[in-house]
Amino acid sequence: MLVKFLNSLNASGLPIANLKLKQGCPIILLQNLDNKCGLCNGMRVTVTHMSNRVLQVWRLGGNHNSNIAFIPRIMLSPSIHGVQFTVHLKHRQFPVQLMFAITINRSQGQLVEHVTVDLCTPPFEHGQLYIAFSHVTASNNIKVLLPSDSPIQITNVIYLEILLC
Repeated sequence: MLVKFLNSLNASGLPIANLKLKQGCPIILLQNLDNKCGLCNGMRVTVTHMSNRVLQVWRLGGNHNSNIAFIPRIMLSPSIHGVQFTVHLKHRQFPVQLMFAITINRSQGQLVEHVTVDLCTPPFEHGQLYIAFSHVTASNNIKVLLPSDSPIQITNVIYLEILLC
């Protein structure tokens, strides 16, 4: 019962307890492993081979596109600030998560083959729309979801309170 409860926790800094992967599935790295080889937080990779202790992956995008890399299982512990626990949680897991969508902020520095942008609500920060459109490999691979009840006009959100500090 305790193990089931601990596996149900979704703590910041830890991937899910029961990670189910298949060959060919897209995943994203959750930690910096090797900056020189491009294995950084947010890197998109595809699983090519799996074992109990290491994942063989094929890198997608960036300077190391199409290179093979290996991701080991590492000891992870959640980053909880301001809370004192008598038990420190540690988990040996691959520092990856399944990736089906990527946020605009995570896409910085990467080229993406197909992009769908949801503009039913305006972009959160100044410049996000530019980033979303500029990281696609071809302009005909962009799809934009617009609200049906309003004219095609997107406001560029700028928080003046931040600029006045």
